[in-house]
Amino acid sequence: MNIRYELLIRARSDSVLDIVPRTLEPLNNSTLVKPNENDFGCYNDRFSIGSMSIMEKYMRRWHDLSRCHVENLHTESFLKLFLNRFNINVQLMTRLSYKEQPHGDRRCH
Repeated sequence: MNIRYELLIRARSDSVLDIVPRTLEPLNNSTLVKPNENDFGCYNDRFSIGSMSIMEKYMRRWHDLSRCHVENLHTESFLKLFLNRFNINVQLMTRLSYKEQPHGDRRCH
């Protein structure tokens, strides 16, 4: 089989899809789709959809973390800097919701 994927969805395991629109496609190949909720200036790391080339860069940020010499690293700020480095636009979707699930003592992610 020769399968070629157009989009990749990155989702954290401690959250679930709550509201899903009919289409989730980004505006273009340089745009990342995110829910319009619980963000820090359009940026959160819970849920993202993008083209394969965008998501290849998005997922690479963990490899670049060792190059970041910040004492108090804020994940959303780091994500914003990283996406800006590659000129990746963020498209917020109000009809998309990815809710965090309670976790902690006696609860599983």
